[in-house]
Amino acid sequence: MQLQLIELDKEEVNIEEEAKSDEEGSPHISLHAIEGMEGTTTMRIQGQVGRKMLQILIDNGSTHDFLDYALAKRLGWKANGDELSAVEVAGGKRSKVYGMWKNFKWRMQDEDFTSDLRVMELHTYDMVLGLKWLKSIKNAFWDYDALVVYFSYNGKMLTSTQATK
Repeated sequence: MQLQLIELDKEEVNIEEEAKSDEEGSPHISLHAIEGMEGTTTMRIQGQVGRKMLQILIDNGSTHDFLDYALAKRLGWKANGDELSAVEVAGGKRSKVYGMWKNFKWRMQDEDFTSDLRVMELHTYDMVLGLKWLKSIKNAFWDYDALVVYFSYNGKMLTSTQATK
């Protein structure tokens, strides 16, 4: 058995600490959301902002909630100083995040929702709702065979079904 001592300079330690910090708190988005694929842990639903219909991916493989950059610009969003440099995509790739849209108001099932969304290029979906949003709803039950999610919101039971293409 051999014991080896490896000495690190300050720059290497900072990189290591930064990587540890990223693992604990940086947002992650699944490959399903980026590539426009649907999988067993996702459901595509419809929502609405104003009169614009939204294609939303509910994705428990993503840690946070995201809004498509092109849509955000069309809706009048401007970078607000809450710039985030990147989000990690499954497989270790990083993708640019342009900022945050706080208190974004949208509708689903005739109910109003408010979400803090990271703005990035999604291409296929208008929004991705990840674990952050899923944790905000209560008593969620997924029926993956029927592609339906049931959940409690504002004291009401809502049902959201898979949107047709």
